[in-house]
Amino acid sequence: MSDSAPLLLELGTEELPPKNLRQLEQAFGDAFARALGQEGFTFEGLMTFATPRRLAVLLDSVQIKQAEQTIERRGPALSAAYDASGHATKALAGFARSCGVEPDTTFETIETDKGAWVVYRAQVEGQYLSDRLQVILEAVTASLPIAKRMRWENLGAEFVRPVRWVVALIGEDVVPISLFGCKASNISRGHRFMSHGDIALKSPSEYEQLLKDHFVVASLEQRRAMIWEGIKSEAARFGGVLEEDQALLDEVASLTEWPVVLSGAFDPSFLRVPSEVLISAMREHQRYFHLRDASGALLPRFITVANIKSEDPDVIIRGNERVITPRLADAAFFYDKDLSQPLSGWLERLHAVVYQADLGTYFEKAQRLGELSKRIARLLGIDEALSERAGRLAKADLVSGMVGEFPELQGIMGEYYAIASGEPTDISSAIKEHYQPRFSGDVLPTKDVSCVVALADRLDALVGLFGVNQPPTGSKDPFALRRQAIAVVRLCVEKGIRRPLFDLVDEAANVYNRGFDSSAVKTYLLDRFEQWSLDQGVSGDVVRAIVGRNDPTPCLYQSFEDINTLQDFKTDPSAAALIQAQKRINNILEKTDIAADSTIDPFIFQHAAESEVVSLAQKLLTMSDSPLKDRLDVLAGGLPDIEGFFEHVLVMADDLAVRSNRLASLRKLRNAINQIADLSLLDPIK
Repeated sequence: MSDSAPLLLELGTEELPPKNLRQLEQAFGDAFARALGQEGFTFEGLMTFATPRRLAVLLDSVQIKQAEQTIERRGPALSAAYDASGHATKALAGFARSCGVEPDTTFETIETDKGAWVVYRAQVEGQYLSDRLQVILEAVTASLPIAKRMRWENLGAEFVRPVRWVVALIGEDVVPISLFGCKASNISRGHRFMSHGDIALKSPSEYEQLLKDHFVVASLEQRRAMIWEGIKSEAARFGGVLEEDQALLDEVASLTEWPVVLSGAFDPSFLRVPSEVLISAMREHQRYFHLRDASGALLPRFITVANIKSEDPDVIIRGNERVITPRLADAAFFYDKDLSQPLSGWLERLHAVVYQADLGTYFEKAQRLGELSKRIARLLGIDEALSERAGRLAKADLVSGMVGEFPELQGIMGEYYAIASGEPTDISSAIKEHYQPRFSGDVLPTKDVSCVVALADRLDALVGLFGVNQPPTGSKDPFALRRQAIAVVRLCVEKGIRRPLFDLVDEAANVYNRGFDSSAVKTYLLDRFEQWSLDQGVSGDVVRAIVGRNDPTPCLYQSFEDINTLQDFKTDPSAAALIQAQKRINNILEKTDIAADSTIDPFIFQHAAESEVVSLAQKLLTMSDSPLKDRLDVLAGGLPDIEGFFEHVLVMADDLAVRSNRLASLRKLRNAINQIADLSLLDPIK
């Protein structure tokens, strides 16, 4: 028998969830590879396959038998293994039985720093993969990332969907295992409708081609590429511009085994409805791709992907056209009905929508957003009246018929309805843009009023939810507070907001007027700022040095500017010496109990270096509003004074007054440096 052979495993199922198919395929392959490695089976050429009705893994070659293994087990201490006459004790006898040998076996011993121990060593013949495959697959399928597992029939086993067949081949041999009530065989199945009868596999290598012969493209990536090429070709037929939609492409590839790209049309009269509505109806309900013309206007056409090749594709096209028409008609109905009253008329209906049980309704949130937006606008020098009204109207479209039908259009429809109601452009844009950024890497709002409302919305959520003891935890974040905090950070930094972050947080707490302690929110936002800065590629020590400085009112925009400045300063010739100097200062001060308010008496200076260090500290303290680079330049220029101080001045002098004076001088210098950055946290460049 050969030492290796190809292997095929296939789990045939009811239709798998399309949005999780790629993740399941990857996890299945990774877990199987990891399990083989842990069991000591080497392999080559792993490929995974996934269709709506199967998950499969194929190996070009796998070791069919483990190598001989050396087993080593440590037993009791030598002193406890034998009695005074040299006979095995109960402890050794029990150890021997656990190893499958007699107590009078001659055991080896090992010496450690804790004494001598009995040890059992043996050579064990490797097991065949066919004998281990059952255990391996049970562990692999149990480890897959499945949010909700299903039970079916009277089986105790659970899986993402009911399993209907199992293929397990090593070379040409069927492995006699059973999973989810199915005995493994060499029989697979083709397309549910286009294939007739079972598919008998002679070897793993013919798997992909045999499935294709039975109208199943087993590779998810290959189906995806086929669909994309077909969509581009169909779009070109009608001179349409295709917008890439990777998520939709993944989904339709996960819904089909034999994809066939077709296109249809809908009544052009529906184009009076906002294009986002029509696109959402086509995409979310029917998984259609839309087309635009060269000017960007939506075309009255759609592209769909069928899971069957029909002798008369027009039948399928007409069926899809019949299905989409009532969807678009519903959208037009909701749109017309929503336009029957101004956007502001919906505010009272927000009383019926709960925002959070302890924080009230969306009407109350709308009132807070209006007031908080006005206050933030005042701090930032932005139009207060526009900001207040934009904040109050920002959530009004949540009770519209259209958003009730298409929740993903909140904000988008609010902008349309605000325009139709005659609201100023700044307000209509803010209603849409205040949701931005919606996700990591999303664009920020483009207008000032939009930024104000975006900040107000997130700060209201953070302060309120922390205030009612609902902060995010390691496993739960139902209100997406992490994402909202990162949005606050990005808005402050990328939009150049020069007001202290804590001022904005305090305004949110003041608007609630419920005695909320906002300190936890401030700490949380600084933590998110630190993590976000690290994600921008800045070294961690630089970020910590800026975040850890003496700054009771941090401005995130300025802090990030300073992070970049300090990153550059680390290459300065004086940087390493200044880092060591501050560490030395910290070490000295930490070992003393000098009072924080100790004064400096220049009349008891005994060396010029004492005066020079105090003068340097005073100069740095008066430069608190100067650019960081200027302050770093002054500090670097004062390095000789600092080094001179340590060279000529004995800090811990015997005279108590002199010692206290010198410690106070060092404390003043440290405070001055810490207003720049906590240099002691920096790692010097070597």
